[in-house]
Amino acid sequence: MLWLLHHVVLSLLSLSQISGSDSVSAVSQTEAILVQSFRHFDPFHGSIHFPRGRLADRSNRTLRVTGWLGAAIGIFRTCWGCYNGFCTSRSICCRPRPDPGCFDGLYYTRDECCGTRHTAQANHPEYLVQSLYEQLGMEQEYQRLTARRLEHLASLALPLWSRRVLELGARQGDLTHFFTDRGCNVTIVEPRKSNIVTLRQRLFLGHLFPEPGRVEIRSMDVEDSLPQGDWDIVFCYGLLYHLQEPERFLEKVAPLVSELLLLETVVSAFVRDADEPPEPASMSLRGRVRFLRREDIFRLLKGLFPYAYVPATQPNHEQFETEWAHQSGLARRDAILEQLDRDPIIAHTNKDKIKYYHEQLFRSHQMLLMDTATSEFLFLNDFFDTKGEIGLFVEVFGKTTQYFLDALEGFLGNCWDSVGLLLMVRIVDFYRKRMQQRKVSCLDSYLDALQLLLWPRLRVVLDANIVSLRKAYQQNLQPPTNNNPHLVTRRFAELAASLYFLSSSEDSGLPDTLQQPLAAMRQEFCTLLSAMANRLDGQDSGLVFLVNNYDLVLTVFHERHLPRNATSVFEDLLRDQVQKFVESQLMRHYPDLVTFVKNTEPAVAKIDEATARSQPSQSPPPGVDVQKMEQVVRNFAANWKRERDQIHQYVMVSFSNFSNGMEILKQVLTQLLLYYTRLQKVILKTFPQQQPAFASEMVPNTT
Repeated sequence: MLWLLHHVVLSLLSLSQISGSDSVSAVSQTEAILVQSFRHFDPFHGSIHFPRGRLADRSNRTLRVTGWLGAAIGIFRTCWGCYNGFCTSRSICCRPRPDPGCFDGLYYTRDECCGTRHTAQANHPEYLVQSLYEQLGMEQEYQRLTARRLEHLASLALPLWSRRVLELGARQGDLTHFFTDRGCNVTIVEPRKSNIVTLRQRLFLGHLFPEPGRVEIRSMDVEDSLPQGDWDIVFCYGLLYHLQEPERFLEKVAPLVSELLLLETVVSAFVRDADEPPEPASMSLRGRVRFLRREDIFRLLKGLFPYAYVPATQPNHEQFETEWAHQSGLARRDAILEQLDRDPIIAHTNKDKIKYYHEQLFRSHQMLLMDTATSEFLFLNDFFDTKGEIGLFVEVFGKTTQYFLDALEGFLGNCWDSVGLLLMVRIVDFYRKRMQQRKVSCLDSYLDALQLLLWPRLRVVLDANIVSLRKAYQQNLQPPTNNNPHLVTRRFAELAASLYFLSSSEDSGLPDTLQQPLAAMRQEFCTLLSAMANRLDGQDSGLVFLVNNYDLVLTVFHERHLPRNATSVFEDLLRDQVQKFVESQLMRHYPDLVTFVKNTEPAVAKIDEATARSQPSQSPPPGVDVQKMEQVVRNFAANWKRERDQIHQYVMVSFSNFSNGMEILKQVLTQLLLYYTRLQKVILKTFPQQQPAFASEMVPNTT
C-alpha cells in the first residue's frame, strides 16, 4: 500500500493584520498549505480506461490504479510568512526563509496525474478508516498509521495552542486529541449517527480526551448546513470526497476559518460522480459522491484563499511515498532495469495478487524462456551431438518461441504505452547480450523478431502523440485560464523526460533512433504553447505563461539528470522568454528611461569623455533632447520605488516556481540598474565639463 502525504511548515512573522495606506492594501492575508497523498489499497481495486492517443501515453490500457490524495490546506488570515518563501500566490508579503523544507511552487502546478498508477480507483477510491480496517482485521495497522499521522502533525510546529477548533468529520475522534492536548477547545461536527454514538461514549468514559469540557459534539448533515460561528482552525480530514457537492461545501467552510484550515481529500484523474454505499459509517453520506481533480481543488481554494503551499515532509510510515515528483511519467518503472537478473515472477506464489506493469511480466517471461532455451540447447548439443547447429532446437522450441511472438503481437496491437515499449526494448537488448556472454545463439532470430515488433510499435505510439499535439493546435485547444503551467506541459515533460532518461544511458543506438520523433514532439509542443500564449490577454501574460511552462519542463528534466542535449533547447527558450519579460516590465514601468536611453545613446556613442572634458564648453550634441533628459531624471527619482514595488508584486504572484521568480526579479532589477547607468553615461558625455542642475536629483546607484 502506498500513500503520499506532503506537509509544509510556516514561520510566524506577525500576528497583527496588515495596515497602512501604502501600495499594500489593509486587508487580511490568507495563506494555504497543500498536502497530497496517493495510496494503493489491495482489498479493493478498479480499472480506468484512457482514450486512445492521449499525450500521457497511458491510452487503451486497463490498470489497477487506486489513488488517495490528501490535501491539507493551512489557511492564515493574519500576516504569516511562508516557509522557505514558497507560496503559490507569490504575495509581496512573503519573505524567503533560509532553512529548506518546502517544495518550490512548481509542486503547486503538479496537478495532472498521467493515469499510470495513481489516479483514483473506479469503484472504491479510499477506505482508510477505522471501521474498514477492523472489518479487514487491520485495526492494529490503522492505529499505527494514525500514530504516524499525529507525529507528523506535531512535527509541523504550527501555532495551534489554545485555539478554537472546528473538526468536520471526526469519525471516531482518533485525531481530535491532537488539538485538546494543546489546550484547544474543539467543536466536533460529525454527520454519521453511528460515529456520534461512539464519540459520546468515548467522551463519557474518558477514553478520548483528558478534559471533556474542552470538547463539544454536534450531529449535523454537513451537506445541508454548517454551524454558525468563527473558529481559529477548521480541521477536515477524510470527509470532502464522501460528499455529493464538495465545491459548495468548501465555499461554506471558507467563512468559518479565522486562521487555519487543514483539509485532506481524495482526488481523481478526472472529475466524476460515483455511487458509494453509505455503509459502513466511513463511506458516503448520501450514496453519491464527486471526485475532483487536483487542479480543480487548487483552483477552488485559490479562489477562496489567496495563498497555497506545497509541503515536503512525510509521516514516518512505509505507506507514505517520499518522492511526489516521480509519481507520474516514469514512476520508478525504470527500477526494472536494475532487476533484470532477479528471479522471475512465479504466478502461484503471488498470493497477494499484486498488479504488475506489462514490462515486468515480459521480463519474467523472457528470463524463463532464456534460461530454459539455454538448458535445452546445451542438452540437445550434448545428447545429439548437434555441434552447435540450431535446427533441432528450432524443431523442439519453435512453437514455444512462436507462441511468445504471437502473444506479444496481440498485446502490441492495443498498446499505447511508449515508456513500457522502450523498457521492453531495453530488456530484449540486455538478454541478447546475456546470451552472447553464454555463447548461445539459439535465440538470436527470436530476439530479432521481438525487436522488429517493438520498435515499429514504439514509433507508431510516438507519432500518435505528435499528431495529437498538432491536432490540438489546429483545433484551437481551449486556452489557459491563468498563467500556470498547462496540463499538456506536465504530460509532455514527464513523457519526454522518461524517454530521454531511458535512452540516454544506453549505447545500443537508442538515442539516435529516438532523436527525430522526440525533436518533432518538442516542436509541436512548443508550437502549441506559443499558440495558447497568444490567446491570453496581454503580452505579459503570454510571456509569464511561456516562462512557467518552460520552467516546469526543465524542472522535470533536471530531476531526471538528463544530459545537456535534452535540456539545451528548453534552456534557450526559457532564457529568451525571460529576457523578453524583463524588457517588457521595464518598458511598462519605466518607458521614458528605456526609450530615452535607446534613442539617445547613438547620438553620444562616438564622444570620448576624457577628450570632451579637455575641450572648451560646447552645446549638447545633436540628437540629445536635454529637456527630455531632465524629465526622465526627475520622473525616475519621483516614481522608481513605487514602480519597483509593483514589479516585485507582479513577479511574486505570476511565477509558479518561487526560485525562478526570484531569479527573474533579480534580472529585472539588474537590467534596470544597467539602463540607469547608461543614462548616467549619456549625461556625462552630454555635459562633460559641468553637470546640469537636475543631475543632483539622480538616484545613487547604491540605493
